Amino acid sequence: MLDAIAASGIDGSKSPDIAELRRLQEVEARLPRCDQPLRHADHAANLGGVAPAYVLAAEYDPLVDEGERYARRLEEAGFNVELRRFEGMIHGFVSYLGAVDAAHEAIDACGHALRNAMATQLPAHDAGR
Repeated sequence: MLDAIAASGIDGSKSPDIAELRRLQEVEARLPRCDQPLRHADHAANLGGVAPAYVLAAEYDPLVDEGERYARRLEEAGFNVELRRFEGMIHGFVSYLGAVDAAHEAIDACGHALRNAMATQLPAHDAGR
């Protein structure tokens, strides 16, 4: 996966530094795991209390597998979850607004998911606001 990231670039510019990505993965692997789903939900034994989720994943993100695994765990636990993978994108691609069409699409999708989630949580008299 990391070799694919290193070979890609959003606009043909310098691709991510593969050595830095590997170093970050090694650091993350040494971090202590916890059983608090809001801190590190992928490793939590109990997902109770987790809100409905919209999980946005980027194909060439070093965290793509972790995000998709989390979405599957939520779904298997009976939670409302929507997973969306943006093909050809790297970690942080949403910050390229104005340069990458997928960034606009992702922001719009997140806003739509948030509006839908909030609409189901608001009292009926507030839903039209």
